[in-house]
Amino acid sequence: MRVRARQGLVGTLLGLVALACCWSLASAFASVAAWQAGRISGDAPGVRVVTGGADDHAIRRLLALARRLEPADPRLADQFALYLERQAGQAAPRSDLEHRLLTQARERYVEGVRGRPTWPLGLTSVLRIDFKLGLWGGAFNRLYARAAELGRSEPVSLGALIDLGLAAWPVLEPDGRREVLALLRHGLRCDPHHLLEQAVRLHRGALVEPLLASDPALVRLYADLRARAAGLR
Repeated sequence: MRVRARQGLVGTLLGLVALACCWSLASAFASVAAWQAGRISGDAPGVRVVTGGADDHAIRRLLALARRLEPADPRLADQFALYLERQAGQAAPRSDLEHRLLTQARERYVEGVRGRPTWPLGLTSVLRIDFKLGLWGGAFNRLYARAAELGRSEPVSLGALIDLGLAAWPVLEPDGRREVLALLRHGLRCDPHHLLEQAVRLHRGALVEPLLASDPALVRLYADLRARAAGLR
């Protein structure tokens, strides 16, 4: 009886060790996959996403394996979505392939949001895909407001939301535009250089110029950025 008990205990311990090893392996794959995808996605938070790269297919295989090992990890859903979005960026503009890849990316980003509903960059990623797909209705404005509420105090999220707000301004509803203006005022206090640089790049001077009138330093910075963009300096 004691021998059987010892054997049962040993079997249980071996099972726990095996489970711990599998968990460690899964975590390692998840970390490597996140690093591999993250290191080539410097522009991902905003409107643009870096495209190309010889290691795309290797990343896809690594992410697929990591997702099988840790299917509930929302980070992996986000990174797989980023891979699909990168692939869409290499497809012909407005092609069926681009639309299909962006739609698949959106599904994965939404999956990631379900796992981290208060992470503002996850919401920003969904917004970025919706903008590219032309899904600009009331749902887009409500999601933007939610992302702004969660992300205005986080620098990366704030920058991404400002980029999206400036790019999407022509299609935003009045409530959405009010959110963008509020973020612009906040962004001018936190990171004026990035905000004004994006405003110049996207030709949104009419939005930011009224916000600069009372600050000579910001007026000078904006004028300098415009001059550089025009190739005058």
